[in-house]
Amino acid sequence: MRRRLDPRDATVALTFDDGPDPRSTPQVLDELARLGVVATFFVVGHRAQAWPELVGRMLREGHAVGSHSHSHPQPWRTAYPQVVRDYRRGRQALDRVAGRRIRLFRPPNGYLDGQGVLAVVALRLRPWLWTIDPGDWRPGATPADILAGVDALAAGDVVLLHDALDGPDAGHGVDRSATTTALAGIAELAADRGLRFRTLA
Repeated sequence: MRRRLDPRDATVALTFDDGPDPRSTPQVLDELARLGVVATFFVVGHRAQAWPELVGRMLREGHAVGSHSHSHPQPWRTAYPQVVRDYRRGRQALDRVAGRRIRLFRPPNGYLDGQGVLAVVALRLRPWLWTIDPGDWRPGATPADILAGVDALAAGDVVLLHDALDGPDAGHGVDRSATTTALAGIAELAADRGLRFRTLA
């Protein structure tokens, strides 16, 4: 399980969880293209199946994709056989949409206990977590809040963001404009510190 890049490379990674969503993911992709920034998208299987064209766009534009489960369960409340089934379905859905085998994986909510580790090993997934969570998932988060949350950005960091919100508590997450607006400031901060963006692929 990894959460940090090699700091000697002077690179950082932006990652986006819980998408894709036709209301918000295109705006995030548009802004990343405008900024010339690549990112890694951890997609939810049922969403990848519903909007495969957005996953295709991610790949065409040089981003990486990884699985984020099939239904975004709460693993700490879910029996091991169900966790394995859900993680397998999520990976298989993404494999079909991407047209290739995808091993990159992020567990829902970044939660990886003993049974989660067993599931990851059994499914031969490659899990990535993060080093910086600026809280763009919080209700009412503003671009200024998000930028304040990445103020410590340094070589090797992996930043957690969301192009959608999925799961049982995601009702407030339709509007991702604060995240999209904050991207320019994050790119400027990285440039000022001599950092380049890369994917986790």
